[in-house]
Amino acid sequence: MARRTRRRKSGSMTDRLGRYAVVAIVVVTLLGIVITEYPAVAALVVVGVPVVAWWRWRRRQRARQRQARMRLRQAQRLGDLLTVSGAEFEAIVADLFTALGYTDVERIGGSGDLGVDLLATNPAGETVVIQCKRYGRGNRVGSPAVQSLMGTVVNRGADRGIFVTTSDFTAPAVALAKSTRVPITLIDGGQITRLAVEAASEAEASPDTDG
Repeated sequence: MARRTRRRKSGSMTDRLGRYAVVAIVVVTLLGIVITEYPAVAALVVVGVPVVAWWRWRRRQRARQRQARMRLRQAQRLGDLLTVSGAEFEAIVADLFTALGYTDVERIGGSGDLGVDLLATNPAGETVVIQCKRYGRGNRVGSPAVQSLMGTVVNRGADRGIFVTTSDFTAPAVALAKSTRVPITLIDGGQITRLAVEAASEAEASPDTDG
């Protein structure tokens, strides 16, 4: 039974490849006819296809820029941050750090992220592990969470870690971050909004890329 199944799969794949080959031959033949008989049309296609591709890429880029600016506006209001999901909060933090000059910002968050929500490179060229926690005001981040981030920084071979939360940190968590040999920066809800205002001001001062 297994052999028959493999044969059927092999046969169906051969059929698909045959159909693709026929389509490719037809397309190449038609292109040859168009180039020979209608050179003006061929030239228009050669010029038009890259232009359309660039236009579509530019449109997507502008959409991403508008979305990033919207997220920066959200980050300026702590109340707005408390209403978004954990994944949305990670996206907002990613856009915030990008606006602050971080590069290669990559979202890792999800099940099995091992304490890594974002990876980025700071303006000094250092690799940074960023942990994001969207907590309510009464749910403070304790020292075990900071200690976990320290371990993640070491295991990842990163240079430093940043813990970002909409809430606040306990006194032991703050003391641990200050005393550890692993550079850890703690950013609470109030600091997020201040950084977002700073980043938004810089974005508004730069030339408008939306056209």
